[in-house]
Amino acid sequence: MNSSYQICNYCVMDTTDVHIKFNPLGFCNHCLSARNLLSRLNEVKKQEPRKFQSMISELRKYPSPDGFHAIIGVSGGLDSSYLLHALKDSGLKLLAVHVDAGWNSIEAIRNISNLVSALEIELETVVIDWQQMKNLQIAFLKSGVPNQDVPQDHAFFGSLYNLANEHKIRFVFSGSNYATESILPESWGQFAMDGLQLLNINAQYGKGQLESYPVTLLRDYYITRYIKKRYMVVSPLNFLEFSRKSAVEVLSREYGWTDYGGKHKESRFTDYFQEVYLPQRFGIEKKRAHLSSQIVSGEITRDQALETIERTKISKVDSDVLENFIASKLGISVSELREYSQLSWINPNIYRNENYLNELIRIFVLVRNTSRKLTRYVGIS
Repeated sequence: MNSSYQICNYCVMDTTDVHIKFNPLGFCNHCLSARNLLSRLNEVKKQEPRKFQSMISELRKYPSPDGFHAIIGVSGGLDSSYLLHALKDSGLKLLAVHVDAGWNSIEAIRNISNLVSALEIELETVVIDWQQMKNLQIAFLKSGVPNQDVPQDHAFFGSLYNLANEHKIRFVFSGSNYATESILPESWGQFAMDGLQLLNINAQYGKGQLESYPVTLLRDYYITRYIKKRYMVVSPLNFLEFSRKSAVEVLSREYGWTDYGGKHKESRFTDYFQEVYLPQRFGIEKKRAHLSSQIVSGEITRDQALETIERTKISKVDSDVLENFIASKLGISVSELREYSQLSWINPNIYRNENYLNELIRIFVLVRNTSRKLTRYVGIS
Protein backbone atom coordinates (compact mmCIF):
# COMPACT_ATOMS: atom_id res chain seq x y z
CA MET A 1 0.00 0.00 0.00
CA ASN A 2 1.55 3.30 -1.06
CA SER A 3 1.90 6.36 1.17
CA SER A 4 -0.87 8.22 -0.65
CA TYR A 5 -3.45 5.61 0.27
CA GLN A 6 -6.40 6.94 2.26
CA ILE A 7 -9.63 5.44 3.55
CA CYS A 8 -12.70 7.39 4.59
CA ASN A 9 -13.16 7.95 8.33
CA TYR A 10 -16.94 7.50 8.07
CA CYS A 11 -17.43 4.73 5.49
CA VAL A 12 -14.90 2.32 3.94
CA MET A 13 -14.42 3.89 0.53
CA ASP A 14 -10.78 4.47 -0.32
CA THR A 15 -8.40 5.83 -2.93
CA THR A 16 -8.89 2.87 -5.25
CA ASP A 17 -11.52 5.30 -6.53
CA VAL A 18 -9.16 7.72 -8.25
CA HIS A 19 -11.72 10.53 -8.09
CA ILE A 20 -12.50 10.29 -4.39
CA LYS A 21 -12.27 13.48 -2.32
CA PHE A 22 -12.03 13.96 1.44
CA ASN A 23 -13.11 16.85 3.66
CA PRO A 24 -10.99 18.07 6.63
CA LEU A 25 -12.58 15.41 8.87
CA GLY A 26 -11.52 12.68 6.48
CA PHE A 27 -15.07 11.99 5.28
CA CYS A 28 -15.34 11.20 1.56
CA ASN A 29 -17.58 12.78 -1.06
CA HIS A 30 -19.47 9.50 -1.54
CA CYS A 31 -20.80 9.09 1.99
CA LEU A 32 -21.43 12.83 2.37
CA SER A 33 -23.62 12.83 -0.76
CA ALA A 34 -25.35 9.60 0.20
CA ARG A 35 -26.05 10.82 3.74
CA ASN A 36 -27.60 14.00 2.35
CA LEU A 37 -29.79 12.04 -0.06
CA LEU A 38 -30.97 9.56 2.57
CA SER A 39 -31.70 12.39 4.97
CA ARG A 40 -33.95 14.03 2.40
CA LEU A 41 -35.60 10.71 1.57
CA ASN A 42 -36.29 10.01 5.26
CA GLU A 43 -37.91 13.43 5.54
CA VAL A 44 -40.18 12.55 2.62
CA LYS A 45 -41.11 9.27 4.31
CA LYS A 46 -42.12 11.18 7.44
CA GLN A 47 -44.22 13.64 5.46
CA GLU A 48 -45.79 10.96 3.26
CA PRO A 49 -45.82 7.71 5.27
CA ARG A 50 -48.23 6.06 2.82
CA LYS A 51 -46.24 7.01 -0.28
CA PHE A 52 -45.69 3.36 -1.26
CA GLN A 53 -49.40 2.53 -1.06
CA SER A 54 -50.43 5.65 -2.95
CA MET A 55 -47.86 4.89 -5.65
CA ILE A 56 -49.26 1.37 -6.06
CA SER A 57 -52.82 2.69 -6.20
CA GLU A 58 -51.84 5.08 -8.98
CA LEU A 59 -50.12 2.33 -10.98
CA ARG A 60 -53.22 0.12 -10.85
CA LYS A 61 -54.98 2.67 -13.08
CA TYR A 62 -52.75 1.89 -16.08
CA PRO A 63 -52.88 -1.80 -17.07
CA SER A 64 -51.37 -2.91 -20.38
CA PRO A 65 -53.58 -4.48 -23.09
CA ASP A 66 -52.65 -7.84 -21.54
CA GLY A 67 -53.62 -6.63 -18.09
CA PHE A 68 -50.10 -6.19 -16.71
CA HIS A 69 -49.50 -3.20 -14.47
CA ALA A 70 -45.73 -3.50 -14.37
CA ILE A 71 -42.77 -5.53 -15.58
CA ILE A 72 -39.92 -6.51 -13.26
CA GLY A 73 -36.53 -7.99 -14.03
CA VAL A 74 -35.59 -10.89 -11.74
CA SER A 75 -32.07 -12.26 -11.42
CA GLY A 76 -32.49 -14.26 -8.23
CA GLY A 77 -30.60 -11.53 -6.40
CA LEU A 78 -31.70 -10.05 -3.08
CA ASP A 79 -33.16 -6.71 -4.21
CA SER A 80 -35.44 -7.91 -7.02
CA SER A 81 -36.43 -10.97 -4.98
CA TYR A 82 -37.48 -8.88 -1.99
CA LEU A 83 -39.33 -6.47 -4.26
CA LEU A 84 -41.45 -9.36 -5.55
CA HIS A 85 -42.24 -10.27 -1.95
CA ALA A 86 -43.07 -6.66 -1.03
CA LEU A 87 -45.56 -6.47 -3.91
CA LYS A 88 -47.34 -9.76 -3.15
CA ASP A 89 -50.46 -8.10 -1.68
CA SER A 90 -50.42 -5.03 -3.92
CA GLY A 91 -53.12 -6.20 -6.33
CA LEU A 92 -50.79 -5.52 -9.26
CA LYS A 93 -50.49 -8.01 -12.10
CA LEU A 94 -46.75 -8.35 -12.69
CA LEU A 95 -44.74 -9.81 -15.54
CA ALA A 96 -41.45 -11.13 -14.20
CA VAL A 97 -38.62 -11.33 -16.71
CA HIS A 98 -35.46 -13.32 -16.29
CA VAL A 99 -32.62 -12.94 -18.79
CA ASP A 100 -30.42 -16.03 -18.95
CA ALA A 101 -27.03 -14.88 -20.23
CA GLY A 102 -25.39 -18.21 -19.48
CA TRP A 103 -23.87 -17.33 -16.11
CA ASN A 104 -26.65 -18.27 -13.68
CA SER A 105 -25.63 -20.01 -10.49
CA ILE A 106 -27.70 -23.03 -9.45
CA GLU A 107 -28.91 -21.08 -6.44
CA ALA A 108 -30.19 -18.24 -8.66
CA ILE A 109 -32.33 -20.59 -10.75
CA ARG A 110 -33.79 -22.17 -7.63
CA ASN A 111 -34.46 -18.81 -5.96
CA ILE A 112 -36.34 -17.48 -8.99
CA SER A 113 -38.38 -20.66 -9.34
CA ASN A 114 -39.35 -20.70 -5.67
CA LEU A 115 -40.45 -17.06 -5.69
CA VAL A 116 -42.55 -16.97 -8.85
CA SER A 117 -44.17 -20.29 -7.97
CA ALA A 118 -45.10 -19.25 -4.43
CA LEU A 119 -46.33 -15.84 -5.53
CA GLU A 120 -48.03 -17.14 -8.70
CA ILE A 121 -46.33 -14.54 -10.89
CA GLU A 122 -46.02 -15.04 -14.64
CA LEU A 123 -42.38 -15.50 -15.66
CA GLU A 124 -40.93 -14.89 -19.12
CA THR A 125 -37.36 -16.11 -19.64
CA VAL A 126 -35.17 -14.62 -22.35
CA VAL A 127 -32.25 -16.88 -23.28
CA ILE A 128 -29.30 -15.09 -24.86
CA ASP A 129 -27.55 -17.05 -27.60
CA TRP A 130 -24.53 -18.46 -25.79
CA GLN A 131 -22.14 -18.34 -28.75
CA GLN A 132 -22.82 -14.62 -29.23
CA MET A 133 -22.65 -13.98 -25.50
CA LYS A 134 -19.38 -15.88 -25.15
CA ASN A 135 -17.76 -14.09 -28.09
CA LEU A 136 -18.87 -10.70 -26.78
CA GLN A 137 -17.55 -11.44 -23.30
CA ILE A 138 -14.15 -12.41 -24.71
CA ALA A 139 -14.17 -9.26 -26.88
CA PHE A 140 -14.71 -7.14 -23.75
CA LEU A 141 -11.89 -8.91 -21.93
CA LYS A 142 -9.59 -8.20 -24.88
CA SER A 143 -10.72 -4.55 -25.03
CA GLY A 144 -9.48 -3.90 -21.50
CA VAL A 145 -12.40 -1.65 -20.50
CA PRO A 146 -12.91 -1.58 -16.70
CA ASN A 147 -16.54 -2.76 -16.61
CA GLN A 148 -16.50 -6.38 -17.74
CA ASP A 149 -20.13 -6.82 -16.64
CA VAL A 150 -21.43 -4.73 -19.56
CA PRO A 151 -22.25 -7.72 -21.83
CA GLN A 152 -24.52 -9.17 -19.13
CA ASP A 153 -26.02 -5.89 -17.93
CA HIS A 154 -26.73 -4.63 -21.44
CA ALA A 155 -28.52 -7.88 -22.27
CA PHE A 156 -30.54 -7.72 -19.05
CA PHE A 157 -31.77 -4.16 -19.38
CA GLY A 158 -32.11 -4.21 -23.16
CA SER A 159 -34.31 -7.31 -23.01
CA LEU A 160 -36.39 -5.89 -20.17
CA TYR A 161 -37.08 -2.60 -21.92
CA ASN A 162 -37.80 -4.36 -25.22
CA LEU A 163 -40.42 -6.53 -23.53
CA ALA A 164 -41.96 -3.52 -21.81
CA ASN A 165 -42.42 -1.94 -25.25
CA GLU A 166 -43.63 -5.17 -26.82
CA HIS A 167 -46.32 -5.73 -24.18
CA LYS A 168 -47.07 -2.00 -23.90
CA ILE A 169 -46.41 -2.10 -20.16
CA ARG A 170 -46.08 1.42 -18.85
CA PHE A 171 -44.07 0.78 -15.67
CA VAL A 172 -40.76 -1.00 -15.18
CA PHE A 173 -40.09 -1.96 -11.57
CA SER A 174 -36.50 -1.76 -10.41
CA GLY A 175 -35.06 -3.28 -7.25
CA SER A 176 -32.50 -0.47 -7.05
CA ASN A 177 -32.50 1.24 -3.69
CA TYR A 178 -30.47 3.71 -1.68
CA ALA A 179 -30.34 1.52 1.44
CA THR A 180 -27.87 -0.92 -0.12
CA GLU A 181 -26.51 0.88 -3.19
CA SER A 182 -26.36 4.62 -2.62
CA ILE A 183 -22.61 4.57 -3.36
CA LEU A 184 -20.89 3.43 -6.55
CA PRO A 185 -17.94 5.40 -8.02
CA GLU A 186 -18.08 6.23 -11.71
CA SER A 187 -14.34 5.49 -12.02
CA TRP A 188 -14.99 1.80 -11.35
CA GLY A 189 -16.88 1.21 -14.57
CA GLN A 190 -18.75 2.65 -17.50
CA PHE A 191 -22.42 2.95 -18.42
CA ALA A 192 -23.79 -0.41 -19.56
CA MET A 193 -26.45 0.89 -21.96
CA ASP A 194 -24.09 2.40 -24.56
CA GLY A 195 -24.86 0.12 -27.48
CA LEU A 196 -22.58 2.03 -29.85
CA GLN A 197 -19.55 1.29 -27.69
CA LEU A 198 -20.60 -2.33 -27.31
CA LEU A 199 -20.84 -2.71 -31.09
CA ASN A 200 -17.47 -1.02 -31.59
CA ILE A 201 -15.74 -3.34 -29.14
CA ASN A 202 -17.37 -6.34 -30.78
CA ALA A 203 -16.29 -5.10 -34.22
CA GLN A 204 -12.64 -4.80 -33.09
CA TYR A 205 -12.30 -7.92 -30.95
CA GLY A 206 -15.35 -10.10 -31.50
CA LYS A 207 -16.05 -13.02 -33.78
CA GLY A 208 -19.15 -12.52 -35.89
CA GLN A 209 -22.24 -10.36 -35.69
CA LEU A 210 -24.55 -9.98 -32.72
CA GLU A 211 -27.54 -11.23 -34.67
CA SER A 212 -29.95 -11.91 -31.82
CA TYR A 213 -28.19 -10.26 -28.88
CA PRO A 214 -30.42 -7.33 -27.74
CA VAL A 215 -28.23 -4.34 -28.65
CA THR A 216 -29.77 -1.05 -27.52
CA LEU A 217 -28.41 2.23 -28.83
CA LEU A 218 -28.37 4.94 -26.20
CA ARG A 219 -30.25 7.40 -28.41
CA ASP A 220 -33.08 4.89 -28.91
CA TYR A 221 -33.17 4.12 -25.18
CA TYR A 222 -33.47 7.79 -24.25
CA ILE A 223 -35.97 8.64 -26.98
CA THR A 224 -38.21 5.76 -25.90
CA ARG A 225 -37.94 6.57 -22.19
CA TYR A 226 -37.86 10.35 -22.02
CA ILE A 227 -39.39 11.66 -25.26
CA LYS A 228 -41.94 9.03 -26.31
CA LYS A 229 -42.43 8.11 -22.63
CA ARG A 230 -43.28 4.52 -23.47
CA TYR A 231 -42.40 3.46 -19.93
CA MET A 232 -41.28 4.84 -16.59
CA VAL A 233 -38.87 3.22 -14.15
CA VAL A 234 -40.20 2.80 -10.61
CA SER A 235 -38.07 2.09 -7.53
CA PRO A 236 -40.54 1.12 -4.76
CA LEU A 237 -37.92 -0.10 -2.26
CA ASN A 238 -36.89 3.50 -1.62
CA PHE A 239 -40.21 4.02 0.17
CA LEU A 240 -40.11 0.88 2.28
CA GLU A 241 -38.13 -0.01 5.36
CA PHE A 242 -35.48 -2.12 3.71
CA SER A 243 -32.24 -3.65 4.91
CA ARG A 244 -30.14 -6.48 3.63
CA LYS A 245 -30.28 -8.49 6.85
CA SER A 246 -34.05 -8.35 7.29
CA ALA A 247 -34.66 -9.05 3.59
CA VAL A 248 -32.48 -12.18 3.72
CA GLU A 249 -34.32 -13.38 6.82
CA VAL A 250 -37.78 -12.89 5.27
CA LEU A 251 -36.90 -14.48 1.93
CA SER A 252 -35.14 -17.42 3.52
CA ARG A 253 -38.03 -18.10 5.91
CA GLU A 254 -40.90 -17.73 3.44
CA TYR A 255 -39.43 -18.99 0.17
CA GLY A 256 -36.36 -21.05 1.03
CA TRP A 257 -34.28 -18.34 -0.64
CA THR A 258 -30.53 -18.99 -0.58
CA ASP A 259 -28.13 -16.16 0.24
CA TYR A 260 -25.10 -15.87 -2.05
CA GLY A 261 -22.95 -14.20 0.58
CA GLY A 262 -22.66 -10.89 -1.27
CA LYS A 263 -24.25 -8.51 -3.76
CA HIS A 264 -24.74 -9.69 -7.38
CA LYS A 265 -23.15 -13.10 -6.76
CA GLU A 266 -26.13 -14.81 -8.38
CA SER A 267 -24.07 -14.56 -11.59
CA ARG A 268 -20.94 -16.72 -11.71
CA PHE A 269 -19.21 -14.22 -13.99
CA THR A 270 -20.07 -11.24 -11.78
CA ASP A 271 -18.74 -13.20 -8.82
CA TYR A 272 -15.45 -13.63 -10.70
CA PHE A 273 -15.46 -10.02 -11.89
CA GLN A 274 -15.92 -8.62 -8.37
CA GLU A 275 -13.81 -11.08 -6.38
CA VAL A 276 -10.92 -11.83 -8.75
CA TYR A 277 -10.73 -9.57 -11.80
CA LEU A 278 -11.18 -6.14 -10.17
CA PRO A 279 -8.88 -6.83 -7.18
CA GLN A 280 -6.16 -8.33 -9.40
CA ARG A 281 -6.24 -5.64 -12.05
CA PHE A 282 -7.05 -2.48 -10.11
CA GLY A 283 -6.93 -3.37 -6.43
CA ILE A 284 -10.65 -2.57 -6.33
CA GLU A 285 -12.90 -4.29 -3.81
CA LYS A 286 -16.39 -3.52 -5.02
CA LYS A 287 -17.86 -4.67 -1.73
CA ARG A 288 -16.48 -1.44 -0.24
CA ALA A 289 -19.21 0.48 -2.06
CA HIS A 290 -21.90 -2.00 -1.03
CA LEU A 291 -20.80 -1.97 2.62
CA SER A 292 -20.41 1.81 2.64
CA SER A 293 -24.01 2.13 1.46
CA GLN A 294 -25.09 -0.02 4.41
CA ILE A 295 -23.04 2.13 6.79
CA VAL A 296 -24.77 5.28 5.54
CA SER A 297 -28.21 3.68 5.88
CA GLY A 298 -27.38 2.71 9.46
CA GLU A 299 -27.60 -1.05 8.95
CA ILE A 300 -23.99 -1.77 9.90
CA THR A 301 -21.11 0.05 11.56
CA ARG A 302 -17.80 0.97 9.99
CA ASP A 303 -16.01 -1.58 12.19
CA GLN A 304 -18.40 -4.29 11.02
CA ALA A 305 -17.73 -3.33 7.41
CA LEU A 306 -13.96 -3.48 7.90
CA GLU A 307 -14.30 -6.89 9.56
CA THR A 308 -16.47 -8.12 6.68
CA ILE A 309 -13.90 -7.00 4.11
CA GLU A 310 -11.17 -8.99 5.85
CA ARG A 311 -13.34 -12.03 6.57
CA THR A 312 -14.67 -12.35 3.02
CA LYS A 313 -11.42 -11.99 1.09
CA ILE A 314 -11.39 -14.77 -1.45
CA SER A 315 -8.96 -17.60 -0.81
CA LYS A 316 -6.41 -18.77 -3.37
CA VAL A 317 -8.31 -22.06 -3.71
CA ASP A 318 -11.67 -20.37 -4.35
CA SER A 319 -10.03 -17.89 -6.74
CA ASP A 320 -8.49 -20.74 -8.73
CA VAL A 321 -11.84 -22.56 -8.86
CA LEU A 322 -13.59 -19.46 -10.19
CA GLU A 323 -10.89 -18.79 -12.77
CA ASN A 324 -10.98 -22.36 -13.99
CA PHE A 325 -14.76 -22.29 -14.30
CA ILE A 326 -14.85 -18.99 -16.20
CA ALA A 327 -11.99 -19.93 -18.54
CA SER A 328 -13.51 -23.35 -19.28
CA LYS A 329 -16.94 -21.89 -20.05
CA LEU A 330 -15.43 -19.23 -22.31
CA GLY A 331 -13.27 -21.83 -24.06
CA ILE A 332 -9.97 -20.13 -23.26
CA SER A 333 -7.02 -21.09 -21.07
CA VAL A 334 -6.65 -19.94 -17.48
CA SER A 335 -3.37 -18.26 -18.41
CA GLU A 336 -5.14 -16.24 -21.13
CA LEU A 337 -7.86 -15.20 -18.68
CA ARG A 338 -5.21 -14.10 -16.18
CA GLU A 339 -3.46 -12.03 -18.85
CA TYR A 340 -6.64 -9.97 -19.27
CA SER A 341 -6.78 -9.30 -15.52
CA GLN A 342 -3.21 -7.97 -15.64
CA LEU A 343 -3.72 -5.32 -18.34
CA SER A 344 -2.90 -1.74 -17.43
CA TRP A 345 -5.79 0.71 -17.08
CA ILE A 346 -7.44 1.57 -20.39
CA ASN A 347 -9.73 4.56 -20.87
CA PRO A 348 -13.02 3.15 -22.25
CA ASN A 349 -13.54 6.39 -24.18
CA ILE A 350 -11.00 5.23 -26.78
CA TYR A 351 -13.88 3.20 -28.20
CA ARG A 352 -16.74 4.84 -30.06
CA ASN A 353 -19.47 5.85 -27.64
CA GLU A 354 -22.43 8.11 -27.00
CA ASN A 355 -20.99 9.89 -23.95
CA TYR A 356 -22.10 13.26 -25.28
CA LEU A 357 -25.71 12.07 -25.30
CA ASN A 358 -25.40 10.49 -21.88
CA GLU A 359 -24.07 13.77 -20.48
CA LEU A 360 -26.86 15.79 -22.09
CA ILE A 361 -29.50 13.50 -20.63
CA ARG A 362 -27.79 13.56 -17.23
CA ILE A 363 -28.03 17.36 -17.22
CA PHE A 364 -31.64 17.20 -18.43
CA VAL A 365 -32.62 14.79 -15.65
CA LEU A 366 -30.74 16.85 -13.06
CA VAL A 367 -32.51 20.06 -14.11
CA ARG A 368 -35.86 18.28 -14.23
CA ASN A 369 -35.40 16.75 -10.80
CA THR A 370 -34.52 20.08 -9.16
CA SER A 371 -37.98 21.31 -10.13
CA ARG A 372 -39.73 18.23 -8.76
CA LYS A 373 -40.23 16.81 -5.33
CA LEU A 374 -37.78 14.18 -4.15
CA THR A 375 -40.70 11.75 -4.17
CA ARG A 376 -40.75 12.00 -7.94
CA TYR A 377 -36.98 11.75 -8.22
CA VAL A 378 -36.49 8.52 -6.28
CA GLY A 379 -39.88 6.97 -6.99
CA ILE A 380 -40.72 7.27 -10.67
CA SER A 381 -38.44 8.53 -13.44
